[in-house]
Amino acid sequence: MKFLFLFLCATTCVYSHVDEELLDLWSSVSDVYNPTLDDYKLIESYLKYGKRPYLENLPEVSWENIPKYEIKLRTQIMRDFKLLGPNEEMPIFEVHHLNVVEATRDRCILIYGSYNDPYPRKAFRILEELKKWGYSGTVMIRIGGFPNMIAEGIKSCPFHGRWKVEFFKEALRMGYRKIVHLDTHATPLNDLSLVFDILEKTGCFYIDCGPWLRINGNFVHFAEPLMIPQNEVENVRFIIGCVVGLNFSNPKISRLFQEWDDRMQKIDKFYCIGIDEMSFMALAWKYRLTGVSPGYVNNGEFLPELTHPSDTFLFFFDRERDSLRKVLYADILNN
Repeated sequence: MKFLFLFLCATTCVYSHVDEELLDLWSSVSDVYNPTLDDYKLIESYLKYGKRPYLENLPEVSWENIPKYEIKLRTQIMRDFKLLGPNEEMPIFEVHHLNVVEATRDRCILIYGSYNDPYPRKAFRILEELKKWGYSGTVMIRIGGFPNMIAEGIKSCPFHGRWKVEFFKEALRMGYRKIVHLDTHATPLNDLSLVFDILEKTGCFYIDCGPWLRINGNFVHFAEPLMIPQNEVENVRFIIGCVVGLNFSNPKISRLFQEWDDRMQKIDKFYCIGIDEMSFMALAWKYRLTGVSPGYVNNGEFLPELTHPSDTFLFFFDRERDSLRKVLYADILNN
């Protein structure tokens, strides 16, 4: 455990993919540990207009059931990623200590959103819900920018899916051990004490939706880069990546995370839509982890008006992001 922590403190973001344009970008940034407004503009310009050759092969390695327009949509969303606000607002980083007691000092919930609508307001809505339900622990919110700047985390931003791993590493550096990452469409419906109870017992929390092959038959082609034997592919479970909790006091989870971090840096070997979820699913199989059922989740268009914590559901998953995409990217979706 001590070795892992020292490793995370010392390592920087080194990726297998390197191209001349990317190298020029980082040599042009004045300070990758504390970028200026102009630095962020430069990075955003690269995200939108750069060649980014690692995106070229997405159609060949994407899920079998994703149509071409969806691949085009996902690629465009990666290019439209906003590190700055619409009026050139700098990134936001806030740490909130809510009802912390001795037993909850090592708890931390991570919420990250780009400056693209609707992520900033949804991130702060999650914070308000946690306050309302009496969550005990720390909440870290980032809007724009990128996590783990002390270890050049900003260099992860071109590679979609890396920010979640970097945010975990940042929380680890700050001393937290029971860490839960929430995507912005996963709104809590209670104080989430059950989530941390499960983390204490099993070392992890995630939502298991059954065999991955039922959803994506093309997954058999991912077996080799994900280091899964062909005869074991049917045993890999589909994990929804929008809620992931890890207990780093558990040595097995520490080893898993170190391997997850390593795999997510090898962009040249395997890069696809949902690379972070794919890699985590493979590791959950390898380490024989067990998730919870989707029965803990309520799905819908609008957040239910609750005056008391939900006894049935842990989270509400909203579809606002999908609704906005239909408006913002109508030209792609209609062609």
